[in-house]
This record gives sequence, structure tokens and C-alpha cells, in this order.
Amino acid sequence: MYQISSSHPDRLTFAASQQRNRNRGVMLSEQGWQKLTQAGVLHDQWGNRYTYEQLSERSLLNDRTVSRILSGEVRVDKRSLKIFFAAFGLQLHSDDYLTAARDPTDQAITSFSHYLNSTVHSIETTLSYQELMELHQRLSQDLRHLSHLLQLHEMNGSIPLP
Repeated sequence: MYQISSSHPDRLTFAASQQRNRNRGVMLSEQGWQKLTQAGVLHDQWGNRYTYEQLSERSLLNDRTVSRILSGEVRVDKRSLKIFFAAFGLQLHSDDYLTAARDPTDQAITSFSHYLNSTVHSIETTLSYQELMELHQRLSQDLRHLSHLLQLHEMNGSIPLP
């Protein structure tokens, strides 16, 4: 934010506000993600994922900030991450987050890993054991069928593949 200087009315000076001068340079590391998961912060006892609004109410952080923390795609300030951890009785340690100084490829991999972990957990919690077994059987049948078609194609060479 800029203000007009009282000693030099023709000059603008930068007024550093502590609230606006936050360093948004950290994001959750794989270890931090695991710590939240193991503490049961992200899912209820039935495996249902808490909404950003629910986590926002518990942490007293804006739901947008909570979504940024958990998405792993947008950096947040360390203070917000510390508040989020403290709201669930956890302490934030330096290995729980990544800083801007780290390799960006590591951060992309971590973000993708978070996405995969949450996706796999969502699939596991929304499908019953029986449904997972049926899905596994159907996938196995499809793979056997595709393998058979490929063998026929290799032997004949005349069977067009769709």
C-alpha cells in the first residue's frame, strides 16, 4: 500500500502492512500431508472427506486458504500453515512444508502425489469392498480380452483394431 509522505507531499512512500506483507512461499510437503492424514484431520471416522468449509470452521482460517493449503498448487504463508496445524493439535516442523527455494520439479511431484493420495482415498471410501472386487474382476476380464485380441491380430494381421 502506498501513502503520500508527510515530509514530501509530492512523493509516495510504501507503507508496509504486516497483514499484507506476508510471505506466501510455503506449501505442504509429503511429510506434512501424511501428518495431517494420520491425525485424522482430512477425513471423519467413516472415511468421508471434510469440506473446506468444515476445516475452515475448525481452523478459523478462510476456506480459500484451507483449499490452497490442501491443494498443494498455490503457496501460502507459513503463519497460516502453522495456524492450520495448531487447530488440530499438531506442531508445524520445517519438514512439514516446502519453501520457494526448493526445486520446482519436487514441488510438482509433491502436488501430484497429494492429488493421487486423495483420489485413491476417495475411491477407497466411496466403493465398498464388494464393489472394488467386482471392479477388479471386470478389469481383469477386459485385460484378458484385450490380450486375446492382440494375439489374434499378431497371428493374422488382418483383424482391424478399433
